Amino acid sequence: MARSRYYDDNDDRDYRRRGPRSSNQSLIIIFGLGGCLLCICLVVCGGFFFLGMRSFRDAVQSASAQAQREMQDEEDAEMAADAFMQDVAANRLNDAYARTTKEFQTRLKFAQFRDFVTKNPALKGYQPQSLDESTFSPRLAIYTGTIFAQNGARLSFTLQLAKEGTTWKIDRFTMP
Repeated sequence: MARSRYYDDNDDRDYRRRGPRSSNQSLIIIFGLGGCLLCICLVVCGGFFFLGMRSFRDAVQSASAQAQREMQDEEDAEMAADAFMQDVAANRLNDAYARTTKEFQTRLKFAQFRDFVTKNPALKGYQPQSLDESTFSPRLAIYTGTIFAQNGARLSFTLQLAKEGTTWKIDRFTMP
């Protein structure tokens, strides 16, 4: 067979000796692309998982902080009610009156408050920590209590506290 004048022995275009393209090369490319897509999906899913867990952690921390604030708020309200009653029992009426809201002071002047306490001498028998909580919300707390007088009489009372700024103060003081 005559050789073509354009044929070179180093020419790798001899198609008769070269077989069809290997299918192994195609598989490697397909698996490589699939592996890359899998890695991308794992990274994206891991990112979403991380963001979800961080959001969950933040929500739990926020709920925990809120619960702690509410517990502290409830404790502060009870302490304010107890301090008011201790001031009344010890006849420190100026201090007790200072623990009332502006609205309370508008409804009941100091002289009226003093007369109210004077007409109910059993209030002097108040014992610390004898309050029962009946209602509590972030801006309002209601406590009831019973005072046992020396003569055996029982005197019930109700304190309604309201929050003025950050301080709990007595808004209503009633006895049946």
